[in-house]
Amino acid sequence: MEDKNIDDLLADRVHTLMKKRDWAAARVLLEQRLLKPLRHAQLLFYSIICFRNARSSTMLDKVYQNLAINGQVKTDRNYIVDGLPFIGTEKSNCHRDYLFVSGAPRSGTSSFGRMLNLHDKVAVLIERYMPFFGYHPDMFLEQNIFSPGSENHRHAEDMQELKQKFTNARWIGDKRPNFAFGAAITNQHFAGCELRIFHIQRDMREVCWSYENKVKRSLDEWSYKKACFDYNYNNRALLKSSTNCHRGIKIYVVDYKRLHTDLEYLVTVFEKLDLEIDSALLANLEDYLARSAKVLKIPRELSPDISQYIEKNIDWSTEKALKKFSLV
Repeated sequence: MEDKNIDDLLADRVHTLMKKRDWAAARVLLEQRLLKPLRHAQLLFYSIICFRNARSSTMLDKVYQNLAINGQVKTDRNYIVDGLPFIGTEKSNCHRDYLFVSGAPRSGTSSFGRMLNLHDKVAVLIERYMPFFGYHPDMFLEQNIFSPGSENHRHAEDMQELKQKFTNARWIGDKRPNFAFGAAITNQHFAGCELRIFHIQRDMREVCWSYENKVKRSLDEWSYKKACFDYNYNNRALLKSSTNCHRGIKIYVVDYKRLHTDLEYLVTVFEKLDLEIDSALLANLEDYLARSAKVLKIPRELSPDISQYIEKNIDWSTEKALKKFSLV
């Protein structure tokens, strides 16, 4: 039997285990498969999900090393239509200027993305695509973004609003927690393009509180330990990818609190995009800050044990190293 057919069967088996939440058994199968080169997109995708849930940076690194060694992973074009990963090493034409909002989950990527969309020359999608295998310019062709079935996307309402201004927007892109996982692949695909990456850093005590608040109502394995892992892996992956950025790619690290309290800081964001700022935009930004003030007042208390875990497990050196990309 061909390897492809074997991998298809293995993907079905792993998917069944994941649905049963038998993560340990799924990881065993995937670890064994990664002993050999792997180019099966679905198995690679499942590997990233499983090893992220296990907080295994070693195995995640192995998946990405596999991608780097084995080059292009062939996928059907439906992966774009369905919002699943699209992987390819070929350089594509740069259709527009591109913008991504990056950060760990629960770090404020959604509010930042919607704030950027207050400008009529910005069209940032809300989690249109999976981030783990990187992005490709072809993903942002209108026929792929607004393809049949996109109306069923969980952020379909945002997408419909963006559709009205997409054609005339200067900057287009996606806001995606864990964008940095595939940042190195994205940088490769967008060589020669104008690309801006805004990476949010938020107080980890607030992020962990948000994870803990969600754990009871999510099918995912949300926890403060996973919050710390995601934060570290995103920061490390972004820092590593920054060493091989092409001329048109710029990274800005932005501060969560200032994004929700400082009008001058928001203006600087748009200045980095070389966009005009008129009185209507300023008024909308002031409204945004007024709404944000209410959110910031929500009390967020953590137990001493969680606070101690954060202090011991966050990679503070990488966080500090990223400061060289600070917005201001």
